[in-house]
This record gives sequence, C-alpha cells and structure tokens, in this order.
Amino acid sequence: MGENITDEVCDNLGRLEASVKNMDALIQSILEYSTAGKSSSEGKIVKIDALIYEILDLIGAGDNIDLEIKSDMPVFLTDSIKLSQIFSNLISNAIKHNSSANKKLVISSQRKGKFYEFIVADNWPGIAPEYQEKVFQMFQTLEAGDKFENTGVGLPTVKKLVEETNGSIKIEPVAGCGKAFVFLWPTTFENAKG
Repeated sequence: MGENITDEVCDNLGRLEASVKNMDALIQSILEYSTAGKSSSEGKIVKIDALIYEILDLIGAGDNIDLEIKSDMPVFLTDSIKLSQIFSNLISNAIKHNSSANKKLVISSQRKGKFYEFIVADNWPGIAPEYQEKVFQMFQTLEAGDKFENTGVGLPTVKKLVEETNGSIKIEPVAGCGKAFVFLWPTTFENAKG
C-alpha cells in the first residue's frame, strides 16, 4: 500500500503483530510446561544467591529493581534445572507485574526439616485471597493479555515442579504493601527428582 496506508490499517497491523507475539509466548510457555518435571539425571551443586543473579542478568532486570538477598541462602546438591525454572518464573513475574517506581524484591530462605523454605517477596500489592488458587491454574491471569506478555502458564509450571518434589507453594501478604510466594524445596537431590 506504500504511502497510501491508512491509520486504521496501521492500527490493525499493530494488533496483529501483538497477537502473533502473544501466541508465540503461549506456545513457548506450553512447551516449558510440558517439559517441566523432566529431571536431570545428575544433581548439581547450586549456590542460590548466584542462581538469582544469573536469572536477573538473563532477563535483563538487574538495574530495574532493588534486590535484597538474605545471607542465609543455601548451597546444596539438587535438580538445578527445575529449581532454576521456579526462580525464573517467580522473579520475572515479580518484576513484570510490579508497576511501582521503586520495585523491590526480597529473597530469603530457611531450613525446615527435609525442605528449604524459599520466600520471593515484592512490594506490589498482594493477590486477593479469592484469586490465590486461580493464579496457579493453566491459562488464568489477573491482568489483560494485551497489558503484559502473560500466558497464564508460568505459575502453573512452578506449582507442578514444586509439587512433584512433595513440596508446596502458597502466597502470603507482606507487611505494608506486597506479596510473597513461599515454596518448599527438598534439601537433597534424591528427593528433588520427584
């Protein structure tokens, strides 16, 4: 159409491009979900604080967030692929859905028997109790799909990975303003293989 292209055609092409990107993200998310739970045959020593910095670097969010990693982060032999998927989803969600000018992310851990309890907390308003189970269901989102590249597959993937190791995940409010994803992960590789 060259220079004869109308505003309406430009608008439609923009929406088409956004739809294609959303469909690609959905396909990639479904592939990630379908491969979730595939254990690595060997465990790997994981230093949790280093893993968190790698994820922030990978998603390019290091400068966009005030990050606090508590000093009690474990170093242990585990299924690094699964654990990396979990942290990647939780961290990217915490950043993507936080529209605060001063984004804050606090990650902590403590040992609870045969599990580590990991807490990924941010300073964006929490999720209302009536939606806390919904966000762990496939294709369920609390935001419109055109607002974020959001497929509704990330948190179900996290839940699947955590529960395959007999762990659990829940959402808790953070004092003041914010929410935390709290999940239990086995302290040994054998238990993490699911």
